[in-house]
Amino acid sequence: MFWTGVVYLVVLDYVMTPFTNNLDDIKITATHILGPIVMAVYLVLLARGWVAIPRAAISIPLGAYMGAMILSTLLAKRFLHWVGWETTMLQWVFLAPFLAFFAASTETRRLRHGLIFLTLLTLSSTIFGLAHIGKAPVLILKYVVPCFDRNSLIYAFTNGLAATFDSTKDMLSIILNRDFYGCFLVLMLPLVLGTILLSRSLAMQITASVTFILTMVCMNLANTKDGYVALAIAFVLQAVLYVYVARLPLGYRRRLLAIALGVASLMPTVIVLNLSNFLGQIKTLDVSFTSRAILWGCSIGMWTSSPLAFLIGTGPGSYRVLLAEFRRPDYFLFDISHRTLFSHNYFLDLLCETGVVGFVLFMAFLVALFRYSLRRVRRDPEPERRLIGVCLVAGMAGFLLNGITSPNARWPIGAVNFWAVLGMMAGYVQSSLPTGGADPARRARLFPATLSPSQAKIVWRVVLPLCVALGIYASYYGVRYYYAAVYNNRGIAILGDSNRPKQVYAYRTKMAELRAKIKDPTLSARERDDLAKELAFYEREFEKYRLMAIGWMRKSIEALPTYGTAYYKLATLLFMGPYDRSGQQAALDAKKVFLDLEAFWPEYAQLSFNLHQVYSILGDEENADKTIRRAAKQTIDHQIRKVYLSYLLKKGDYPAAIENAKELASAWERVTKKSLRKRPEEKETLVRTSLEYLMQIGEMAKDYDVAIDALKRLHRLLPENEMIVAKLTDAYLLTSDFAGLESSMEDLLDEFPADISLNFWLGYAALEQGKLRLAKRQALILRRIDPENIDADYLLYGAYRKTGQHEKAVSYAEAYRKTGTDPTRLDEVRDFLKEGSAAPSAQDAATSP
Repeated sequence: MFWTGVVYLVVLDYVMTPFTNNLDDIKITATHILGPIVMAVYLVLLARGWVAIPRAAISIPLGAYMGAMILSTLLAKRFLHWVGWETTMLQWVFLAPFLAFFAASTETRRLRHGLIFLTLLTLSSTIFGLAHIGKAPVLILKYVVPCFDRNSLIYAFTNGLAATFDSTKDMLSIILNRDFYGCFLVLMLPLVLGTILLSRSLAMQITASVTFILTMVCMNLANTKDGYVALAIAFVLQAVLYVYVARLPLGYRRRLLAIALGVASLMPTVIVLNLSNFLGQIKTLDVSFTSRAILWGCSIGMWTSSPLAFLIGTGPGSYRVLLAEFRRPDYFLFDISHRTLFSHNYFLDLLCETGVVGFVLFMAFLVALFRYSLRRVRRDPEPERRLIGVCLVAGMAGFLLNGITSPNARWPIGAVNFWAVLGMMAGYVQSSLPTGGADPARRARLFPATLSPSQAKIVWRVVLPLCVALGIYASYYGVRYYYAAVYNNRGIAILGDSNRPKQVYAYRTKMAELRAKIKDPTLSARERDDLAKELAFYEREFEKYRLMAIGWMRKSIEALPTYGTAYYKLATLLFMGPYDRSGQQAALDAKKVFLDLEAFWPEYAQLSFNLHQVYSILGDEENADKTIRRAAKQTIDHQIRKVYLSYLLKKGDYPAAIENAKELASAWERVTKKSLRKRPEEKETLVRTSLEYLMQIGEMAKDYDVAIDALKRLHRLLPENEMIVAKLTDAYLLTSDFAGLESSMEDLLDEFPADISLNFWLGYAALEQGKLRLAKRQALILRRIDPENIDADYLLYGAYRKTGQHEKAVSYAEAYRKTGTDPTRLDEVRDFLKEGSAAPSAQDAATSP
């Protein structure tokens, strides 16, 4: 079983392929194929009496948890059954590394060998990762790959991997995800430390020490914030257990102290070299926390959505499907995909998907493992086994702490290592004293037979055949999943998207440009004919590649009907229509695919939005109305909300448009204050655009109060933006509310006393109300702020004109005429100068101070 587990982990950790959009897809397939094989081997050995069963306090809660997953799937909503069965099957195959390493770890010698193997696995992963950082794959591409035929599989495979590694500066290593790799290192570092302390040969001590140093370097290069915290806590826990629980001998302490001093000597260099990067991560903690809070809130919402969900959950894997129903509408601002699969908290995933029952059962399994491991650490007479227990407990504790903010344990690459170390802990609890030799009597002690003859028959006749049957189906599913991913990726490689245009999107963009150019009335007949020929070429190419991408997406769905992303891409391609001319038939084709997708994935905002477009083309006003309202409710995305606003205005529903615009503006303002400090350009654009919607709608509905209030809030967020003050004053000027303008300017000047625009408009409001002393005072303030400010001349011209001091009024009017920029005020000044120094009007005299 030990070598079975070794082969399994090596394959799962290192298998990767560039032939799918997600390089980890092959790991899902390998898990489904290899997992049942490992479990079948375990069952054969169990029936023969060569391996043990985990003790009841461990195996019963684990088995009951699997039962809870099945029950939760059966009681879930009907459309969630498919994902429930797939998730349950995946969890079942995850038990393979647990059983393999449990069976091997009941022997102390194998426990030590397990630590050495994991240390070597960690060393190889660090070498691989450092080679990636050092651009070794690029060198391979440059010097080795050209030796192969460009049409060969090895060329395509190596070329694809090299391109992937060259496309990022992050430390990926064998995990292909920097966060997951950091979590892997958190799990392994305490075990590597244990190998250093336990090694009896100098060569192994040196190898483990080099591994520890390189692993710490890779941990730093992975740049995972939650990983740093989890690792620090794991090391502290390891030290506390070592000194106060295991009470290990002084020799180990000296070796540990030497390691601690070595690491401490490296820390200043690491801190100096990475200080700016570390500070940058600290500054983005608020965004990271907000995104996690959104995902965690979805879990809590699902868990508390009904009494049944509270008890048994919404179903395994249901988080990915129900996310749209429970997430906040501003989720997309924090790089949260609309198809996020997990809540980034292992324990909340358990709670929302399997309820209190599943959560309690799984936690009972973990508590039993930790409880018996710590008891063995405290009571075992062998210092070596006590130290192994300390390392296992510390590494697993660090991994689980990392699981509070990471979905690592839900993906195959993290889960197989997670369950392997859990298996080692279960085996450690039952590990026997070292006996040496391999005669049958000693083998019986090393691998205690725990089954009676009748129980062994049940394993042979029932359990093993059932495992084989399930294994055949799991393997079949894994292969189908892989081909679905491959076909989907081939379609995406042709389709691309607006950010990464491939053939379809690139030709579509070119066609739009040419169609716009052809409409230019100044073109000659020859120029128009040349453009038409060029457009015809791109239309043919577009249609060829569109149909090709459609074919790959259909094959992906045929390979695996629950492969959701292929549905969405297929519907998008169909909706484009032949030669990018969407019509009734294209809309009908897209509608069918979108509705098929709904059978697996409830609607999220983008899907609702696309269905609105489909129904609009089909003339189905009722469903068009329903889907756009649902999309607007699900998100504050500007593209979707803008369409919704246009839809409401087209219907003449001004009250609803105003309420929607108010909600959008308030939501963006709230998000800006909390979470967009690091993206000022996006902040300004989105908030301003939202409030511009609101003001424009207010103008159409003749309701300016809401727009004025929103613009005042906007200025507090973006005081440097002069356009905001201009729009705010426009709103007051449209209603001739000069008292309101004066009040707003005074409020804003309390916060921004040196703002030139605010000071001018306060003076202008005073001038219009006949408060000429206030107008003159504001002119003087403008002069103090900016001695060359021309708007001060306009205020003084107006004030002196109203008081009848025409010579001074003419003087300031002349000054403003020379350098003024506002067209309306310039026309007024020019008209005044044409009239000459006439006597003040009765109205002017009446308003004199």
